This record gives sequence, structure tokens and C-alpha cells, in this order.
Amino acid sequence: MQICLVSADPKLRDFLSVVVNSGLCSLAPSEKLAHADFYIFDFEPASKLSPFAKPGAWNHLFLVDPKDLTAFGEQIQSKPVCLLLKPVTRPAFEAFLNSFRQRWESRVSKREAEQVRSDRDELLQQLLQANLRLQEYDQERTQFLARALHDLHTPLMSLRGICGLLLEGEAGPLNPQQRELLQRMENSSRRLARLSSGMFELSIEGRVQRPVQLEPGDIEGCVQNALHEVDAFVQEKQLLVVSHVGPPPTTVFMESQQIEQLLINLLENACKFTPRFGEIQVHGYPVCWDFDRSSPKNPAGSPNSYRIDITDSGPGIPSTMLDAIFEQYTSSTAPNDRSGGGLGLAICKLVASAHKGRVWATSCKNGAMFSLILPLDPRAADERPRRLSVESRPRVAHAG
Repeated sequence: MQICLVSADPKLRDFLSVVVNSGLCSLAPSEKLAHADFYIFDFEPASKLSPFAKPGAWNHLFLVDPKDLTAFGEQIQSKPVCLLLKPVTRPAFEAFLNSFRQRWESRVSKREAEQVRSDRDELLQQLLQANLRLQEYDQERTQFLARALHDLHTPLMSLRGICGLLLEGEAGPLNPQQRELLQRMENSSRRLARLSSGMFELSIEGRVQRPVQLEPGDIEGCVQNALHEVDAFVQEKQLLVVSHVGPPPTTVFMESQQIEQLLINLLENACKFTPRFGEIQVHGYPVCWDFDRSSPKNPAGSPNSYRIDITDSGPGIPSTMLDAIFEQYTSSTAPNDRSGGGLGLAICKLVASAHKGRVWATSCKNGAMFSLILPLDPRAADERPRRLSVESRPRVAHAG
């Protein structure tokens, strides 16, 4: 099935390319419309709808910002349309896409369609209105969650500060048992503060534009700091951690705090699923990476990225879930089931994407490997040409 996106937003094109995988062509609003089976129109109130974007067409989907609903309604003149509110979430878009794909694959003749159209239109209109209301409720819920997480972050930081003062002996000496309990409390509050910050970033994704503060960073230092943060998990399960992190060929430009958070999440995931007395390996090395194809380039080429592989001796991951575990809405079904990655992995994907990099999982013979690719300078990655379609699964190669 051929899908045509009419939009001037490059981020929307990249998002849909990943979801659709293949068969997507992208056009600017000013370009001549190409032939396709399914059309997606990114509505902008400043420009009128294309004459081809006919309200009521069964194979048209309109993406509209909530603040532009009034202007959109004036242009469609109350005719039934298929509508998704921006920012578009992957589950909502996939639900619409699957519905259109099923209808496209089981198309009936024009005469048969006319016979059922009158009975279907009223039901379709009611469903579209209900769907729009559900999307509005979802956005209101997300906004409430973002406010709650923002308010929660302040007392958590205060709690961490109090624990730090007590551990430093500012309120008097501590016996060994008190110090151990306070250390555990500080570790838990630090982890909860990181999680709330990550959840806040996820909740505002697509709603608030917060550019990454790119500065010269120490990728080796980030790895060491992340290993230090998960040391309590390592000691509790008596895990063996082997780290081989080489220096990058040049300075890595990144937001160090975010990259450190990403690595902590990956390491916590490895610690969680690695059995007692198990092993975790961390490898960091420069690579020459093709970001358009999500695969290594010629090894003899000049390195343009830095790769980190975190391998554990826990259970593997089903091949059908290797991509889904990085989504927000994937849930686990059992304590040892790694198909549900939790919010930590969703935060990893968000941070990696913001740095123009990529994070993915590979199921190994005796465990799982999570890999991170970071461009040495994400600003240069912005300048590379974009492809209109992408492959469904990255090809990865592990360098020892």
C-alpha cells in the first residue's frame, strides 16, 4: 500500500517513516500531489486545504493541532473526516493505519459501497466524534500528569539534600546501621527523582520544544558515573561488571546529564534481569556509522560516532518485542519477562533520538545486548540528507 504524507514538518516525516517502514512518500504542501492509496494531510491554518484533500474521503487522514480545530472546522464545513490530534502517538496512528489497510485490502465494488454508505455514515460520524473526545481527554490527562510530575520533583530534590546532610554528619554522628539505611534512602530518592524527570520529559514530548543543550562532554566519564549510580544493585546481587570503554577520536557533543541518565536506565535494566552472581559487560568504542541505513559503514572509514554495548547474562528478548520494549505503552506480563521494558527504556529512546542517535536491543545466546549509537556531533547529523523510507529493523554488528 502506497501512503502519501503532505507536510512541511521534518520531524513528522521521520516519525511516520519509522512507523510505516516502507511505502511512504513525503511531499511539501506546495508540491503536486502524487498518486497513493492513503493520504495524510498535516493541517496548517495559514494555508487552505488542498483541493484534493476532500473532507469525507475514506482514504484521507487529517492531523490537526487542538488549537487549530476551529479553523479546521471552518474549512471542512462540518463534513465527516478522519482526524487525529497532534502530537500524534504511535498507538493511535497505528490503529488508524491498520483500519485503513484492512479496508483497502478488502475493498468492495463501487455499487456495493453505495448500498452500505448511507447506513455507515451516521455510525462513522459518531465514532469519529467519540474518538476526538477520547483524544482530548488523553491530552488533558497527559497535561495533568506533567504538572504533577513537575510538582513532585521539588520535594524529591529536598529529600535528597536532607539525606546528604545527614550522611555528612551535619546533624550528629551516625552508627553503621543508620548510615546504611540513610544511604539506601538516598539511593531510592535519587532513582525516583531520575524517574520523575524522565516521565516529565515523556509527557511533554511533542508539546514543548526543548532543544538539547549540546556541549563538549566526557563520554567515558558518563559511563563511569552511571556504573557508580547502579553500584548498589550490583552489590546486592553480587554481579560481575566488566567495563572496557575506549576514548572517542574527537570531542563528543552532548547533554551529559541526559546521556548519563540513558546509561543508568540501560544498566538498571541489565541489573534487574541478570540473575544473582551473573555478569554484565560494558563496551564503548568509536565507529563509522550510516545513520540513514542504521548500519555500520566501512570499518576503514573515519569514525563519526561512538557506540556503547551493554550485554547481560539474563533472559533473552522475543524477536517480536525487540522494538516494542522501547515504547511507553508496552507492559510486562511476568517478573522474568523482558518484553515489557518499562518507562526507563522509553526514556532511553527519547534521549537517543534527541541526540540524533539510536538505541536498540539484540537477543544474544546467553542474554541480551542493548546498544547505543551517538554521533560525535549531532549538529552534523542534522545536515545529512533524509530518505523517505526506512528499513524495519537495523542491522547491527558487535565489535568486540
